Amino acid sequence: MIDDDADPETLDAWYRRTPGQIAQAKNNAWNAAWSALRTPEDQAYETDDETAPSGSAPTPPIETDYGAPPESAVTGDAVDAAARTPPPPKTAWANQDLGFLDVLSSGEAPGYDILATAPHQPLRHIPLGPDGQTDYSRHPNSLLKYTDSSGKVVKTTAAGRYQINNPTWDGLVQSHPDLSDFTPLNQDKGAWYRADDAYRAATGRDLSGDLADEKYWPQIAANLNKIWISLPGGGHGAMSQEQFNQRLRDATARYRDPYPDD
Repeated sequence: MIDDDADPETLDAWYRRTPGQIAQAKNNAWNAAWSALRTPEDQAYETDDETAPSGSAPTPPIETDYGAPPESAVTGDAVDAAARTPPPPKTAWANQDLGFLDVLSSGEAPGYDILATAPHQPLRHIPLGPDGQTDYSRHPNSLLKYTDSSGKVVKTTAAGRYQINNPTWDGLVQSHPDLSDFTPLNQDKGAWYRADDAYRAATGRDLSGDLADEKYWPQIAANLNKIWISLPGGGHGAMSQEQFNQRLRDATARYRDPYPDD
C-alpha cells in the first residue's frame, strides 16, 4: 500500500507499474517471508564418492543430477512420447505455476543471487559483474566443498533461487535454448522445465494442469522429491504434505489478486 502523502513522482510510478513489476514485487515479498523459515541445511548439494569416516551415517544428497529419468519411472507409449517431446518455451504462467515455484524456492534459497552455502555459514552470493550488479550472464559454476556433520565430503555448484547445479543447468540449456543466461526469469523457466520434464517423464501428465487440481499434489511431490528433497517425502527436514498443500494454496491465491497491496 502506498502512503497517501507520497510525492507525485512516487505516485506516478506506483500507478504505472507493469504486471511484471507487480509479480516481481510479490516474489520479493514471498522470498523474504519464507527465508525466515528455512535453515542452512536446506541448501541443495551434490555428494562425491569420497569415503566418510567409519561409523558415520551416510548423508543423502539433496539435489540429484538432471539426467535421464529414473529407471523405475512409469513406462508406456504415452509416457515415452511425453519424455521425447519437450514443451515449447515458457511464455505464459498460470497462477498455480508461479505459486509452485514460490513453494519450491522456499526450501532451496531466499533469492536468485544465492550460491550453495555450507551449514551455519553466512550465505554466499553470485559475484558482481563489471557494472557492479549481480553477474547473471551465465551459471556461476562456483564450486563449494566442505565436510558435513557426519564426516561426508560435500561438493556442489548449486546456485540461484532453486539451487540448480552447473551440469544440470548445462543440460537444461541444451534442451531449452531459450535459457540464454542465468537471469531471474531464466532461473524460473529452468526450474519449471526441470520439474515439468521430470513429471512428464514419470507420469505422462502435464504439471501445470495437475497443479490446478489438489488431488494430484501428493503425486507431484512424490515424483519431484528426489530432485528437490525439501518437497514432501524427500527427507532432510522436508515439509509435510499438508504444509506443501497449504503453502501452494496460499501462494497460488496471491497471484489471483493483481494488486495485493492496495
